[in-house]
Amino acid sequence: VLTYMLCSLRKIGEYEARMAAGEWPSLIGTRGLLGRSVGLVGYGMIAEYLVKFLKSFGCRILVSSRHISEEELAAAGIEAASAEEIFRTCDIVSLHNSLTMRTKHSIGTELLNSMKDGALLVNTARGALIDEEALVSVLKERPVWAALDVYETEPLPMDSPLRDCERVLLMPHEAGPTADRRYEVTSYVLDDMERF
Repeated sequence: VLTYMLCSLRKIGEYEARMAAGEWPSLIGTRGLLGRSVGLVGYGMIAEYLVKFLKSFGCRILVSSRHISEEELAAAGIEAASAEEIFRTCDIVSLHNSLTMRTKHSIGTELLNSMKDGALLVNTARGALIDEEALVSVLKERPVWAALDVYETEPLPMDSPLRDCERVLLMPHEAGPTADRRYEVTSYVLDDMERF
């Protein structure tokens, strides 16, 4: 999640593509993560780890979750907020909800249009949290950005209109453990099975 934030803000994909095409690009409006306001919609283990990383960048962190206590908020140094407030005020919005009947397509036109100009939406949770048709429309009409690792249909269809959007980083569901960590992850699962 942190990598997607940094790559999007720094426009790594655009720089790489232009360099590969033989250009020496400069001044294409990169931004940093230092001091940004970051909103987390949903709060579980991944979001909890992410908060620790974001703290080193001096980020103000808002969380929308029905499952976090006042004690947890205080201990982590983060603030409670509604999803509406997060989308309206944060520089970066990162989704961490599970997919349920309540959360499916919960990120639609109204929330997406309330994002600040230049804001970034990151989704590494579940693709169907977002109404993709609404997202495409907003990406084409407004100066907002997205970094997507998950989609309602995977693999992402070749004719998906997301592929035609300029301000989006598309990744093929790779935000989980890196290949060099898969052995350890499997080992932890086996240890848990043995303990059970």
